[in-house]
Amino acid sequence: MTFSLTDIGAKSHPSVHVALDHGVLTVGLGHEGADFLWTVSMIDCFCDIVQGLSGNESVRVLVIQSEGKDFCLGLDAQDFVLSSNSDRIRVHASIEKFQQCCQRGLQLLNQPVIAQVQGNCHAAGIRLLEGCDIVLADDHAQFVFDAKDSELLSLSKSVMFEPQLQFMSKRAKTFYTFTHQIFDGREAARTGLATLSFPSHVLRQETHSLATLLSEKDRLALQFTKETLAHVGAMSWDASVNFTAAKFAELKSRQSGEGSMRVSAIASFLAGQSKPGKGV
Repeated sequence: MTFSLTDIGAKSHPSVHVALDHGVLTVGLGHEGADFLWTVSMIDCFCDIVQGLSGNESVRVLVIQSEGKDFCLGLDAQDFVLSSNSDRIRVHASIEKFQQCCQRGLQLLNQPVIAQVQGNCHAAGIRLLEGCDIVLADDHAQFVFDAKDSELLSLSKSVMFEPQLQFMSKRAKTFYTFTHQIFDGREAARTGLATLSFPSHVLRQETHSLATLLSEKDRLALQFTKETLAHVGAMSWDASVNFTAAKFAELKSRQSGEGSMRVSAIASFLAGQSKPGKGV
């Protein structure tokens, strides 16, 4: 199936490539055999893609990968120079957009998000991984919280660059952010930053197999599972049970083709998105 960035309101970029195959949308970053750094325009293009995918039923799974040997060498410092007020506004807006995309945009997508990581993955790349549901890494991938990227990402006004890394153990996060030491894909999996790590020669096949498996599952069931996992962690036991029951009832209703305003309203209230008598 053909897929164009214009279909989702995103502008094209020479370092961002998209391909849709049986419901799996692959976003490839960079170019084969060439190094690349994230620029302001590249960030804007990527974030527009994520925003445009919300509610797109032709896309069942999103895979983020690099076209070259490295997943992310970091941000292009020369493109983030604040030499004038207009540059400052442009750069701050782009960093803010990237932070929000990683913190909320990817996590709120209806589709499962898989990241495939090989080569180097610097701080900006690690920030991106925070929003992904599943991270598959090369055993020999190299992760590092470098100071340069951290400083540039801290230009965001509302979200200072303090990696939440809720999936990474606190002690490991503290050690690697303090020391800026490099750690490999196996260590990333051990500490929770990555879901699993694989030898280089099987990583791409493992990613493809997982994406295909998820794309064949019930779209609504996957969406509701993702929403449930995003909310129940911050709820009390009773609230989580009620929320899960409401989401299950809504799922069965929508799968049968019937809309249920009452079930949707209950789920919205339990998620903290609305209040009785206040509307949505």
